[in-house]
Parts: sequence; C-alpha cells; structure tokens
Amino acid sequence: MILTFTLLLIIKISSVEMYLSCAQLYMQLSHEEKRVMIFLIKPHVWLVFCNL
Repeated sequence: MILTFTLLLIIKISSVEMYLSCAQLYMQLSHEEKRVMIFLIKPHVWLVFCNL
C-alpha cells in the first residue's frame, strides 16, 4: 500500500484526478502509515492533503 502511494508521488502529479486518487489512497492508510508518509512525502504535497 505504501509502495503504491509512494510511486504515485514519485510520478509528477499534474492532474486533479491524480490528486484525488492520491488523497483516496492516503485516507485508506492506517494512523501509523500516515505518520510514516509525513516524513516521506514532499511538504507541498502534504499541504495539499491538509487542505482537502
């Protein structure tokens, strides 16, 4: 699950559809996985998730 999510973030996210699919994946992560992702994803991507 985390691997899939990370691969999506490595690919340049350029469309709204991709943002939404990443957000859906993020919401499916457990609390611990979310904490890990905070350290792995770029700050601007993290801000996008916070603003959804």
